[in-house]
Amino acid sequence: MTSYDRTVVLDAAGLTVLQWPVAEAGDDLDYYLDVSAAINQYNDSINQVSASIKPSGVGELQPVLLSVADDNVIDIWLSGGVPGRVYTIKIDVTGSSNRIYSWLVTLPIDKKYSIPPFPLPPSPG
Repeated sequence: MTSYDRTVVLDAAGLTVLQWPVAEAGDDLDYYLDVSAAINQYNDSINQVSASIKPSGVGELQPVLLSVADDNVIDIWLSGGVPGRVYTIKIDVTGSSNRIYSWLVTLPIDKKYSIPPFPLPPSPG
């Protein structure tokens, strides 16, 4: 197992709440999802992995790189994001046995760096 920060470990029953630590808007960071317990219970291994992010679009959180870092640990490099928004990343895996797995992981973006709408000061005249 990787010892990297920002690693979420899925238990064999799949009952873990999957959320990475809060990020800042504009971060370019690696996040890890350790799915070994869930995959190993079927004596399987990762053959293919894909990811999708909601909400999506221009200015939203984007996947930059997706790979298998170590044995059944998924590495996803995420960039950007809107302050105050919570993103849902869907990770789909096809195992070597052709079994299909899917997990949802959330990533909140810190809102303290957002620009709130300030009201205009009252007119002096």
